[in-house]
Order: sequence, then C-alpha cells, then structure tokens
Amino acid sequence: MKSPHPSLKWGFVIILTGVLHAALFKATLPNKIVEAERQDAEVIEIDLSIEEELVTPPQVTSVEEPPLGEVEMEEPVEEPVEEPVEEPVEETPQPREELPDPKVEEQKQEQLRIQEEQRLEAERLKEIAEQERLEKLRIENEELEKLLAEKERRDKIKKQEEEKNRLVEAEKKRLADLSKRKAEAERAKNEAIARKKYAEEQAHKKKMADAEKAKKKEIARQKYLADQERKKKEKAVAAAKYAKAAEEKKRKALANKIVKSPYSTSRSKPSYPKTLMRKKIEGAVKVKVQIGSNGKVSSASIYSSSGHGDFDSSALRAAKKWKYKPAYNGLGQPVSSSKVETIMFKLR
Repeated sequence: MKSPHPSLKWGFVIILTGVLHAALFKATLPNKIVEAERQDAEVIEIDLSIEEELVTPPQVTSVEEPPLGEVEMEEPVEEPVEEPVEEPVEETPQPREELPDPKVEEQKQEQLRIQEEQRLEAERLKEIAEQERLEKLRIENEELEKLLAEKERRDKIKKQEEEKNRLVEAEKKRLADLSKRKAEAERAKNEAIARKKYAEEQAHKKKMADAEKAKKKEIARQKYLADQERKKKEKAVAAAKYAKAAEEKKRKALANKIVKSPYSTSRSKPSYPKTLMRKKIEGAVKVKVQIGSNGKVSSASIYSSSGHGDFDSSALRAAKKWKYKPAYNGLGQPVSSSKVETIMFKLR
C-alpha cells in the first residue's frame, strides 16, 4: 500500500491540533463567562455596599457631661389604669436632641469623601475588568476564527488532494483494466491455437489408437479361441480327475465305514482275586479292547474302574487273551476296531 505524502500528514496533524484547541476553548468558554459574571457580581456588591455606607450615616457616640449646676430631671410617667378590656400601652421616650460637634461633622465629611473615592475606584476597577474581559473574549474569538479559517483552508486542500488522488487512482484503474483486457485477448488467442493443436493431436492419437485397438482386438480374439480350446481340454481332464477323486473318496468312505461289528469267538473268564473273595466284595470293570484285522486283541485299557485294583488287573489280563471275529468295512475287508466290554465279578 502506498504511504501518503508527508505534507498531508503534517496538514492532518495541524488540523487536528486546531480542532482540539477549538474544542478546548468551547469547553472552557462557559467557565470563563461564569468567572466574568462572578467578578461583575462582586463589583456590584462592592457598589451596593458603598451606596449603603453613603446612605447610612455613621453613628458617632460621644459622652457629654452636663454643665455644673444643671441637673436633668426626668419627667414622671403616669402609669395607665388597667381596664378590663384594653391592654396597657407603654409610651416610648423621645430621644434627646444633641448639638452637632464640628469635629464629628468633619470626620463624617472625611468618611463620606473616602467612601466616594472607594466607590469611584470600584467603578474604575469594574470598568477595567470589563474591558479586560471583553478584550480577552475578542482575542479568543479572533483565535477561534483563525483556527476555523485554517481548518477550512486545510479541509479544502485535503479535498483537493483527495480528488487528485481519486483521479490518479481512476487513471491507474483504467490502465490496469486496459492491460487486463489485452492480456485476456492474448490469452484467448493462445488458447484457441492450443485447442486447435490439441484437437489435431487428439485426432492423430485416436487414429493410431483405433489401429492399435483393432490389432489388439484381433490378437485378443485369437487368444480367446486358444484359451477356449485349452479350457475345454482342461475341463475334460478336470472332469476325469473329479470322477477319479470321487471314486477314491467313495472307496475311502466305504473303507472307513464299519458295516459289521466285531464279536468274540474265544472268551476266558478272569480269575477272582482271593483277598476280595474272602472279604466277599463284588464289582464290575469296563475294559476297552483294540481288535486287529486278524481278530486278536492288540491292547486293552480300563474304560471304567471298579474301584479295586485287583479286579482291574484281573480283568485286563483276561481281556488280552480274548479272540474276536474282526470288523468289516464297506468294501468287505477286515479292519481294526475297538470295543468296550463289561466284566462282572460276582460271588455265587
């Protein structure tokens, strides 16, 4: 942003200072008027006091001794007779007339002269104060008028500067708009050339792409036919494998499926433990036997104990000697299997 001219800054500062002085003068003017009125009132009070002193004669008290041989006799005052209706009225004694004294008269004249001089002096001071007040107000009014005139002049200069700046900015804006329009026209021309060139390139690329696409399409068709033939062969092979696997799965299922359970062909009885027989204890043992494809017991284990180790041991020894007809699967083959046998130990 462009900074304003230094003269404008100083002009603004001077105008602001003038406005502040004017505002201060307006703010203090009522106080000054009140002070002048107060001074006028004081002068008027002085004049009134002087006039009162001139009107009211001073009371000079002097003590005069009566001449020798003369004795003042007061006249007897008759007391009024009280009446039932009227109140008594007191008579006021008349003041005694005194003879004027030359010295007193001279003092009185001197005092009147002094009072007159004071009155004249007060009037003179009042007139001087009034003149000073009017002169001060005149000077302040002149200063205020000067400030207002200076402010008006500076406001006019400011408006001229603002108008000048506005014209300069308008010219700058016009030139910028012109330059912008030229740039936009040049850009539009370049864009038209670029679009034409781009369209030509795109047409050439499309032609080449169409030829390449047709070539790829033919290659893809040949590949598709080959893939179809290959998939057909693979499908036939897979079908054969699936049929073979299904057959194998079926055979495995039949081989693992026991269709005929084993049963014992030779079963010796276990010996009854003598200690348990003497104690007349009976019991039952469940034994799980593993039967091979040949019908022999390959192993035996306790499936459910009787609670007596002698019964369990005797049952395991007897079960290992048993022989079975082996189990047969779905294919008719003998297979290994397991079976749980219950051996009872009972006394007759």
